[in-house]
This record gives sequence, C-alpha cells and structure tokens, in this order.
Amino acid sequence: GRSRARLEELDADVPIIVADASDAAAVDAMVSQTASLANFAGSPFITKALPVVEACARRGVHYTDVTGEVPLHKASLDRHDAAAKASGSCIVHHCGFDSIPSDLGYLMASDAYEKRFGAAPERARLVTRGMKGGVSGGTIWTSLALSGFADDLMTAESRELVKSAQGCYKLCKTKGPDTSDTVLVPRYDKVAKTWVAPFVMAAVNAPVVRRSMELLGRSGTGYDEVSGTVNHDSTFTLETRSGHGRWRGRVVRDVGRPRRGRRAHGLSADTLLIEEGAPGARPGAQPRGT
Repeated sequence: GRSRARLEELDADVPIIVADASDAAAVDAMVSQTASLANFAGSPFITKALPVVEACARRGVHYTDVTGEVPLHKASLDRHDAAAKASGSCIVHHCGFDSIPSDLGYLMASDAYEKRFGAAPERARLVTRGMKGGVSGGTIWTSLALSGFADDLMTAESRELVKSAQGCYKLCKTKGPDTSDTVLVPRYDKVAKTWVAPFVMAAVNAPVVRRSMELLGRSGTGYDEVSGTVNHDSTFTLETRSGHGRWRGRVVRDVGRPRRGRRAHGLSADTLLIEEGAPGARPGAQPRGT
C-alpha cells in the first residue's frame, strides 16, 4: 500500500512494503520482492495500474487485478504482452464479477458442448436472469470516469486510451462474426424461454470472452450477453438445431466484501449460458457438473 500508517493499523503479521503507483522506483522495488501480485488500487485502474503491469511483465512476476476497464486491458496487452511472454509473467485482468462468471461459464459450457456433440458451437449467449446486492462506490466512480462524467479522475493519457478501445474485438488480433456485445432492443429468446434486453455489463465481459476464445483457437464462435427475467434456477443449456441437452449448474459470485455477515451486500447473479451449433450434431452422453 501507499500509507504505512494505515498498513500498520491492520496489525497483520507480514512485512510492510510501501509503494505508490505513481513512483516507478517504489513499484519496481515492491515487485522485485514477490512472485505474484494482486492489484486492488483502482477507481479507476487505468490511471494507476500500467506501471505495475510493466514492472511485473519485465521481472517475470505474475499479476492479477479486479478491474472491469477494457481500455486498461487493451493498453496492457498492446504494451506489455511481448515482455510478459519473454519473462514468463502471467498478466490476468478482470478477475472479479466482471468477468469470471462470463469467462469461465463460456469455457465450461463450450467444453461440455464439444464433449457431447463432437463439434465446436457456432454461437454462445450468456443470459443474466437475476442480479441482487449493491455496487461499490469505486465501480460507480470508475464508470462515470470512463464515460466522461468524472473527468477529474482521469489523465490526458487515460482519456486517449479510452478513445482507442472501440469495437467488439478490441482485445483480439483478428475479428470474428460479432457486431454487437448485446441485443439492441428487447426480444424473446426461444431457447432461454424468456424475454431478454440489453445487459449493462456486456461491453465489459464480451470482449474478455472473445479474447479467451482467440487464445483457445475458437474465434469463429459468436458471443453476446443479455439481461433476462428473474429465475432462481440457473442452467447452462447446450443446444444444436437437431437436438439439445442440459447441463445443470450455477454461476454465482459475491464481490467486494469478504466478511460473511456482509456478503448479502455484495453483487451476485443467476446466469444461463446458451450455445448453438450446426445441424446434424449427434447428442452423446449427458455431461454433468457444477
């Protein structure tokens, strides 16, 4: 952290390292003393995290954060991907509510689909069917800052990074079939059996999932996210046009408050992930999991 007094108040039985993200020498000294680093200094991350990512990528230190800022992810990828590969550093952004349920939900459903039908799905859709809890002040201020409504939290560089991160495939080297992260108007989804509408977090989650698709060699799969009606049961639905099967499971994550008594104030959601493929796929044994 950047405040020794506040760190000492925690009374934790660990060494104290003081480092401000704006002090490159202090950041480098901190990174040199660890094998992995978790960054929670945001609101927004885009003005603070890049020097930390640079030091980790250069020194071979693994890095993770809980940002939902796609422009930061893009800048990190553009600037430090090569150094990270050379040093063996693993840089992982978006490790909170955005975008773990989306990213792992897609991977689990896609793997189960391929196991059952022997082919990759052509399309995948995440339907969020019920959200509860609150959003942290940091998330609110970050959203305002990236949208241009809290300009005092931004720098000239960060504003340019936001402008440069556009399109569905902003984190990918190649483009796929998608032209939108979510639906533009409400419509009825026959597979999910519910009305769906635009999902506010799709613009954050969908580019991350597409980046994972590219790394897995699955760039041809279309993907979007929508908001559906509330339903307390959550199912991953794997479908082809010639037959369908269901894999029952849940994707529910609380964020922001580790204390058990306060978890109800975090953010959680029930989700449905739908995958569709080409005609003629043969259903096999039904996969099960949670």
